[in-house]
Amino acid sequence: MRSRPNRLTRWSTQGGDPLAVVTWLERGQRAREPLARLSALLRGAEVLRTGERLRLAVAQLPHEAGARWVDLPPAADAPLPHGRLSLVLQTLASFAPEQVEGGPLHGLLVDEWVEVVPSREETTAIAFQTDPPNACAPQAVLLAVPPVIGQPWTGADLARVLTETLDLARLRAVDAESLGELGQYMPALYFGFNAADGAVSTDFAPLS
Repeated sequence: MRSRPNRLTRWSTQGGDPLAVVTWLERGQRAREPLARLSALLRGAEVLRTGERLRLAVAQLPHEAGARWVDLPPAADAPLPHGRLSLVLQTLASFAPEQVEGGPLHGLLVDEWVEVVPSREETTAIAFQTDPPNACAPQAVLLAVPPVIGQPWTGADLARVLTETLDLARLRAVDAESLGELGQYMPALYFGFNAADGAVSTDFAPLS
C-alpha cells in the first residue's frame, strides 16, 4: 500500500505556499503558448466534469529535501543554488518531490526552456558612470552670422541675435487653439525676409 505524502512535505519546495506553482502557471502562460494550451485544456476538462483537474507539483534535480524552489525569491541570507533543473508536473495521483529520483517516470513533455536566474549582486572590477536613458541630442542648432560682414562680434550684437531667435521660437510654438481659423494651415514654417538684402533671408524666386 502506497503511503500518501504529507502535505507539508509536498509544499515545502514551494516555501509552504500551495498556490505558488499555480501563480507560476498563470504568469507563464502569458508568454509560453504550450503552457497556455495546457491551462485551457485543464479548464475545459474541469468544466466538462471529466474528473481531470489542476494537480501541479514541483520537483528539482538534483533533489535535496527541503530545498527552496528556484522560481521563488531566495530566502533571506540564503545563497542561490546553481545548476538546478526545475520540474513542474501535472500528476494523475499523489506525488512527492523525492519520487523524481526514486525510479523511472513516464509523462508527456509540454514545454521546456533554459532560464538564468540573476544573482542578487555581482562584484565588478570597474564601473562606468554613463548618461541616463533620457539623454538625447539637441534638436536645433543656432548658427549666427555677424550683422556686418568683416566686423567682429560684439556682446550687444550677440544679445540681439539671441533675443530675436527666442522671439521667433515663441512664434513657432503657438498651439492650434490660439491660431483659431488659421490652425487649419498649420504646421507652417516661418522664414525671415529682407528686401534690401541687409540680413540673411530665404529667396523662393528660383523655385517658382
